[in-house]
Amino acid sequence: MARAAEPASPIDSFASLGPAIMACWKPPAGSEGSELTLRFGLTGQGALRGPPMVTYSKLIGAADLRKAFVVSALRAVADCTPVKLSEEFGRIIAQRVLTVRFTQPASVRPAI
Repeated sequence: MARAAEPASPIDSFASLGPAIMACWKPPAGSEGSELTLRFGLTGQGALRGPPMVTYSKLIGAADLRKAFVVSALRAVADCTPVKLSEEFGRIIAQRVLTVRFTQPASVRPAI
């Protein structure tokens, strides 16, 4: 699997962690309006502590498109870990449960 380019410096904040994981996400075409929230933990070295758990989903479209959306989110977390963390942030992150929300905004139709 192709990974997104790792940041030049280690991640040292929650504000930087979300975008680093989202950089690996490639949602399927046609999944606009779908949402998925994953809960997972990372070790102090940025690796997954176990499989992510789906805590919320609003999936739009045919069954194969809904499945592809879920797989794309799970794959993003798998492909972007281990995350390169600073030593200090690694100690903090190892004590936390993380939640990441994957959303494809619905297309806005122009007013007539």
